[in-house]
Amino acid sequence: MTSFLFLSALLSGSFLPDDGSGVTFAFALAAGVIAEGVLAATRRWHGGIDDQFSNIDNMVGILQAHPEWGIAPDLLSRLTNNRDRLQALINKCRTNAASPVDRTERNTLLKLTVGICLAQVRLWAYGQYSAGAMTADDIHLLGFLLPGEAGGHHGRTEATD
Repeated sequence: MTSFLFLSALLSGSFLPDDGSGVTFAFALAAGVIAEGVLAATRRWHGGIDDQFSNIDNMVGILQAHPEWGIAPDLLSRLTNNRDRLQALINKCRTNAASPVDRTERNTLLKLTVGICLAQVRLWAYGQYSAGAMTADDIHLLGFLLPGEAGGHHGRTEATD
């Protein structure tokens, strides 16, 4: 039941009171302006191949530099292996020696790894933040925004006729 409550909190961006299970999720929503560098990093998750790989590479490096955060070793090794394999495939696909199979493998592995980062690692990081093991700056370093933070680019540009 706790995972459902956690997911509900993330999706709604709301604050959940302690329901008697001993688990309280509360996120400090940033009232200030988010740095453009943080916003650029979060946008790269949905960018091109190089942008997405840059975020994966950055995340793996940060996670390896902070073992005190306690990421599961199997998750970190999977991310590291995927990053290393992606680097080789990206480099190969930039040459004439790449086949359509190589490009398909690169695209599939990239999509899978970004999915792991945006689902598993982000949820883990939010849990660490909620437990006090990570700060908002740590979350931003990984390329994520906290629930409730927005990039500010979602406003309407023109009135509806």
